[in-house]
This record gives sequence, C-alpha cells and structure tokens, in this order.
Amino acid sequence: MPIGSLSAGAVLGAIATLTGAGIPLIYRYVWGSKSRVSLSILTTIEDSEWRDGRNNNLPVWSRRILVRASNSGWRDGLISQITLDEVVLSGHFGHSVVDAPEDSVHKIELEHYSETGEKTRLTLQQRTSYSGKIVGGRNDELMGIIPFILQESELGEKMKEADEGLFKFSFTVEDNKRIYSTSVNVSTSLNNSAGGKLSRSA
Repeated sequence: MPIGSLSAGAVLGAIATLTGAGIPLIYRYVWGSKSRVSLSILTTIEDSEWRDGRNNNLPVWSRRILVRASNSGWRDGLISQITLDEVVLSGHFGHSVVDAPEDSVHKIELEHYSETGEKTRLTLQQRTSYSGKIVGGRNDELMGIIPFILQESELGEKMKEADEGLFKFSFTVEDNKRIYSTSVNVSTSLNNSAGGKLSRSA
C-alpha cells in the first residue's frame, strides 16, 4: 500500500537499512562508550612459586601472577586499586575459606609489561602519573600481580597446612563515566621456590 509517494515496502526497507546501520553505532557510542576491562590468567615461564622473604622486616610469602587485562570497550580504563577478596584453601583438612583477608595481606603490587617485555613496578596510590595503569580502549595489557602475604597472619598460618589455594583478586577500574570492579580467580599450588611445602619455609 502506498504511503504518500512511497510504498510501504520502500519505507520498511529504509527502516531495515537504518536499523542495520545503527547497530554498529549503538555498540560504539552506547555499549562501547565505557571501558569494559576483564582479566584472564597467563601461564608462562615468568610464573614463579611462592617465595619466602622479608618486606619491611616482616616475614612474607610473595608470588608473581601474570594476567592479561583486556578492554572490550572503546574508552580507556584506569586501574586504581587491587584487593584480595577471598582465598579458598585445600588440603588434608578438606576446604577452608578465608573471606576478605585484608589483615593477612602486607601489600599487593602491580607490574606492567611493555610490548618489548620491559617490566615496570607501578604505584597505584600515585595520581600524578598514569603510565602503565591504563588499559586502552579495544586493547590488551600484560600485567603481573604480586601479593605479599604475612606468614604469621590467619591466612599465612592456614597456607602452611594447605596444598592448593584459589585466590580471588579484584581490580577497581575507573573511566570518566563510572567506577567498577573486575575480578580474576587464580589457582596455585602452595609450594615454595624449592618445591617444598610452605611450612618448611617458615
């Protein structure tokens, strides 16, 4: 049936064309207008076992965990904080959950790897330089999480008796539209760098 000087078929065809053309625009300027950072684990030769050491004269265990930060949005995302939310330990005792082990964490450091493999240790509290902390729109970044667990804390004592641990880390990400969290679960054996149990390190 004609509508004015245009047929209904022509109008519907035009609407379909506009709708099809609009999908990329909707993605680019609505869904993709924010940063959308997600994390995934990388297993490479750079991965380390838990190391027995001291930091600020405190006995700690530390380990480098390599992750890929992927931003599927078009807007840059700034990593402003890292937290350890939960640890699930497994061993002869079964399973044990340590929620929000803030008192057991001396600190968590973040490293950034450039495309040439150059490694830079970042200071997240510093708000004057954002180099290495930004995950560009439609881009990936290689990063290392380094937790320092106090050996004499609740989590540290339980790690001595466990064989494996599942660690849940959260990154706080900021862009100019919102602040949100993204998380990654990291499963590791609880062996020291010599291949023995952590209880033999302390």
